[in-house]
Amino acid sequence: MSHSCRFPPELFRALEQFNAEEYFACHETLEELWIPERGAIREVYQGILHAAVACHHLVERANWRGAERQLGRAIRRLSPWLPRIESVDLARLHSDCQRLRSHLQALGPERVREYDPSLLPRISFSVPTSYREF
Repeated sequence: MSHSCRFPPELFRALEQFNAEEYFACHETLEELWIPERGAIREVYQGILHAAVACHHLVERANWRGAERQLGRAIRRLSPWLPRIESVDLARLHSDCQRLRSHLQALGPERVREYDPSLLPRISFSVPTSYREF
């Protein structure tokens, strides 16, 4: 089932930051969205945010435990929203997070620096025409 809602333009900025591997910036952008949000979509924002934090822990800090835990949180928060909301393919992000988490679990904390960067999650989306001005 595809969920529908109207995302603010800032979400698409956060998704672009995520795909550019600007994980800390993505986290900051998403935090501005989810903190004031009172609707159920807050869970989607938090799920993507957890994925960004996981990647930050992995790429910038080689923090196996932080990455593994945050990936688990991302997977749990995104699961109810699959496969997509509007033009955002949450199923791919969810699957990528699962694959990276399994890879990290197989490596273990001692070999975290040997992670395969090609397994970093990506978010497939298209920006609605009405948002292209940002």
